[in-house]
Amino acid sequence: MEKEELFNPFYRALIKGSHNIGLGFNAWFLAWNQELIEEFNTHIAPKYKAELLASIDRAQGEEVGERSYSIARLIEGKLNYLTYAQAFPSEIGRIDDEITALLQILKRHQSTQEEYEIIQYFQKLQIALTQTNIQEVICSWREADRAWLKITSPIQIAHPFEYYEDIYRHSVAPEWDIRLCNPYTLHNDETKNRIKNAFPNISPKQREIIDETLFFDCMPLCFYGSLNNGLFSAQVIPNDESMEYKKIFAYTERILNSLRAKPKTRLEVEIFPQEFLKAYRELLFNPTQWKKVYDISTNGHEYGHILWVDSQSEGIMNAKGEFKNVEEFKATCGGLVSYFLSNETHLIQEVLLDHLHRAIKLISYQKVNEVLPYYCEGLLHLSGAFESGILNFEDQILSVQWDKIESYKEWMIKTYFKLIEVYEQKIESGIFLFDYVEKKNGIYLPKSPQCKEFVEYYYKRYEKIGQEVV
Repeated sequence: MEKEELFNPFYRALIKGSHNIGLGFNAWFLAWNQELIEEFNTHIAPKYKAELLASIDRAQGEEVGERSYSIARLIEGKLNYLTYAQAFPSEIGRIDDEITALLQILKRHQSTQEEYEIIQYFQKLQIALTQTNIQEVICSWREADRAWLKITSPIQIAHPFEYYEDIYRHSVAPEWDIRLCNPYTLHNDETKNRIKNAFPNISPKQREIIDETLFFDCMPLCFYGSLNNGLFSAQVIPNDESMEYKKIFAYTERILNSLRAKPKTRLEVEIFPQEFLKAYRELLFNPTQWKKVYDISTNGHEYGHILWVDSQSEGIMNAKGEFKNVEEFKATCGGLVSYFLSNETHLIQEVLLDHLHRAIKLISYQKVNEVLPYYCEGLLHLSGAFESGILNFEDQILSVQWDKIESYKEWMIKTYFKLIEVYEQKIESGIFLFDYVEKKNGIYLPKSPQCKEFVEYYYKRYEKIGQEVV
């Protein structure tokens, strides 16, 4: 990069400095994951679930919180809460030093408004990371988020946003990456407009958030910390409903190439009907159709997250820790239902081909806490698929009845509007979830008998042959 002078001096320094910061995030994630996820959440947290859910970080004057930038420690039998800077002083100190060094270089090369905004962002990020007052930590991170939202350059740096790993206090994971926008991708607003047209009763504020939300189709350039544990997926961030707008990131080319490169598994060949797999494979190698399906389903999912929520939704609806286990289903339904209600449904079978394939594959996440919300999402979709008859499972054979598409659409639309009422009234999420699933010995399973039989069968086969390829 330096030798080729691919970017101007400012952006070369930005990438190099962000890499050094990322190395610090790698070290921090190891310490964070060991203490919080592997030790505290595994051995201590289950005994204090209610107290931990009630202790999620919040700004002064707020009754409920959505996420934390702190961890809990049990000291002499009492829970104590420490900001990240207090809990991991050496790791945060290293990152702080790298940000200071980067800022010194960036300030020497800054010449445009966009570069100025990047400098402002790193300054706000530094304050948030080093915050030691737990009463101020949410406000500090909100300032960093707002500064980050102003950056529209092709190089996007992403700081800690997600909190799937921590099911108790939603402590945001140490993630860091550099994203490079694809200059050859032209994005249209079809999905955004479809969402707005399908739901004219969304609040003026939500409509404004959707209008102002920025879209980036990217490739990951470098990634660090918790991102080393999983693949990139589409995102809508920040995860803070007090933000005036958001950014949506898609990874169209990366996802497509990844799906094409995956080998066939013995489980996939055994479970799915042959004609279904053939049609799915043909879709993957029809890039024009696949990208339209991706826009409808995946990008639609991200816009679907924005709908029906405000700054209090998660705090109130998560009273029993089930909010995320419903929210992912709500997001996917938002994108799909908006498509079902439109007049442009010529790709309906391709959309459902991709959708059903994904829903079934999500069963493999049954015992992975970090992605449990996606597993629960899959259970809800599959409950509807079996109830509507588009899926059938008899004598250990799965079949797909494409003549039941309208029945599945009707189930999805009916269920989604039922869920909208839950969000509008801020009803505890589990009340909706447990209409369709039950929890036994810590495992979520569908209530529908045929769906349950299929899920149990699939997971047993996954445990036995899930890693075998053909």
